[in-house]
Amino acid sequence: MKRNNYYRNTKTTGGQPVLLADGRTAGYLTNDGKVFLKRINDKNILRYPPALCLDRTVLFKLQRFGVRTIVIKHKIDGTVWSLPLEKFLEKTFGINRGMAGSQQCVRLQHWQVEGNNAPNNAPAKPLSPLSNTAKAQPIQQRLVV
Repeated sequence: MKRNNYYRNTKTTGGQPVLLADGRTAGYLTNDGKVFLKRINDKNILRYPPALCLDRTVLFKLQRFGVRTIVIKHKIDGTVWSLPLEKFLEKTFGINRGMAGSQQCVRLQHWQVEGNNAPNNAPAKPLSPLSNTAKAQPIQQRLVV
């Protein structure tokens, strides 16, 4: 896959916004309509299993619009993940994170990665569900009689 030099600030280049059901912008289509561009923060990356997700309604719109590639860029460190829509549909699994609603996710290992977090384009390592600062506490079960 070639470098994603086409990723730029779509707000200034006239990209077509793709809206969520509540009217918020989920991302943008490039002017040719073949690439969906989305910008994320750390909180938008599923921690376990490590994955990137799209709202289910957005995914249906992308299929209807004939999008070929999904490109996701990290707002802070500039890492860019890209994946053909066909492969996204092949590798996807569904989740519902409550406030975020129904989403379809693909593990980070399946994405093409460029940027600061991509040494030699190696697959991302899974994050531990427990941080270094929080130690696991034994679970105390109480029996209600």
